[in-house]
Amino acid sequence: MRFLFALLLAVAVSTAAYSAVAPQPAQARSHATPTPSPTPLPPEEPDATKVARQQFVAWQLGTLDRSRYTDDLNALADADAVTKTSAALTQLGSLQSMEWLGYRQAAGVVAGTKTYVYRVHCSIGSVLMQFSIQPDGKIAGIIFRDNLTDF
Repeated sequence: MRFLFALLLAVAVSTAAYSAVAPQPAQARSHATPTPSPTPLPPEEPDATKVARQQFVAWQLGTLDRSRYTDDLNALADADAVTKTSAALTQLGSLQSMEWLGYRQAAGVVAGTKTYVYRVHCSIGSVLMQFSIQPDGKIAGIIFRDNLTDF
């Protein structure tokens, strides 16, 4: 009898504990769950946008001011790369506007380097442009892509 009482007591305690933590039927909310507002875009830097604009046109024309680039970028931007990139960017037509998309963390850059991302709208199409400027003003990287996942 003592064993049966202990078993009944254990079942009673377990049932009480389960009902305390068991999921309860959903209650109707008095109001909808608010949608989180998007993170605001950091302010655009007009000087960086001016440089981005100049660089886009320079790459479109294939006439780079190599004194603005780091040695590493100059090595990567050989004549073949410039010719191919220029041909691809020229197909987009004339530059219409630059849309500021924000900053990006770039790997392998000098401390203090800022990396900017823009959507460049042209008369026939658009392209994403990412470029990095070191604290000394040298351009450390420039990339043109079709979508953000390519960066």
